[in-house]
Amino acid sequence: MGIGTFTLKIDTLAYKGKGVGRRDDGKVVFVPMVLPGEYVRVHTIKEHASYCEAELDEIITDSPARVRPVCPIFSICGGCDWQHIAYPAQIAWKQEILFREVCKPCKEHGMFLLRSVSSGEVYGYRCHARIQCSYDPEFTLGFFLKRSHTLVNFETCPMLKRRLQDIFPRIRAYLKRYPGRVIQALELYAPEDEVFLLIHVRRSATKEDVLPFLPLMQILDIAGIVIIKPGPMGWRHAWGRDRFTYHVHAQGKLFCLFGDVGGFIQSNIGINDAMVEHVLACAQGSQRVLELYSGCGNFSIPLGHIAEEVIAVERDPRLATLGRENAKANDLFNIKFIHSDVCTALESYLTGGFDTVVLDPPREGVKDLAQLLFRFKPTRILYVSCNPTTLARDLSPLRSHGFSLASLRFFDMFPQTYHIEAIACLER
Repeated sequence: MGIGTFTLKIDTLAYKGKGVGRRDDGKVVFVPMVLPGEYVRVHTIKEHASYCEAELDEIITDSPARVRPVCPIFSICGGCDWQHIAYPAQIAWKQEILFREVCKPCKEHGMFLLRSVSSGEVYGYRCHARIQCSYDPEFTLGFFLKRSHTLVNFETCPMLKRRLQDIFPRIRAYLKRYPGRVIQALELYAPEDEVFLLIHVRRSATKEDVLPFLPLMQILDIAGIVIIKPGPMGWRHAWGRDRFTYHVHAQGKLFCLFGDVGGFIQSNIGINDAMVEHVLACAQGSQRVLELYSGCGNFSIPLGHIAEEVIAVERDPRLATLGRENAKANDLFNIKFIHSDVCTALESYLTGGFDTVVLDPPREGVKDLAQLLFRFKPTRILYVSCNPTTLARDLSPLRSHGFSLASLRFFDMFPQTYHIEAIACLER
């Protein structure tokens, strides 16, 4: 069977959210916006040697887990993947995908797969979002269309915290009247009650070009506006404050942390608390802890409460500086933040042994970093992952050097999307 329309039964969901079925000729077919158990009519959009990609035309028999999406532009907006799936089914499928991606390649039986942690808020949880800007053919603020770099305008986004939902239409109305064409993207931050606005401008922008943004401080009653211009001649300018505050609740203690507007922050603060709590539980009894990719101390600061010494490595100098300030603000003087590339720190700066290593890398994972870790002789490694595919890859060399997977837990940081946040605990 070649390119055309055909009927298909959906058997499962793949990582990244698409449904999977087999065509009559045996070829695997990937289809978005469908659920396992559904019979659907689809048409092929791209043939590959071993699989094909198709688009949904009609649902012939739908799944009991199918629900009506909350967002009116869900079917075209690239921000969400699974609003058509009831939330309990989302959790079940993410747990299944995590097991399939991580455990099966390692030939593990899955007894260490702990109960998943659901989000207390399935909508209105995002405290940080990046919104793209286009002037072609007219001013547009929005998200990318699915599988596209074309923007889709939206009136409001149900994934944003209520404060951000309320403020966004006012930001767009103001900027629409602004005649300049210098904005590339906006970022909104609201980890707690205060709102911060980050505006990315084009390389051609001057400081005079951005002066019209200043009134937004009073119009919106927000805590700060930060303007960032990229490139060799780039600059960063702030009105108001350029640091936000958020709190982490773990083991009966409240930790107050400063974050950088422009730096990383977990989008779901409630789930962040659960992840920190889990890391502390796994690291209980540690004396000397090494955290790599530490940021401003989201895990390092609470770890300083239970360990004798914490060494935190972060390549962004602003975040490393914030980490030091966060340690001081929480009266923790047993934490040392090192501004360095992780590989350089492991090869050159760090000495001695660590009984626990905490890894919180970007989506790309740690690749060959495992080889550098072994000379520090840790007995426990905690790997915080936002990509089960790279997690599975990175676990392989650890297992070959005598580590076994003691536990694996999924945390639903991003409801309505395919994204899977997990923490793997490995012990020697």
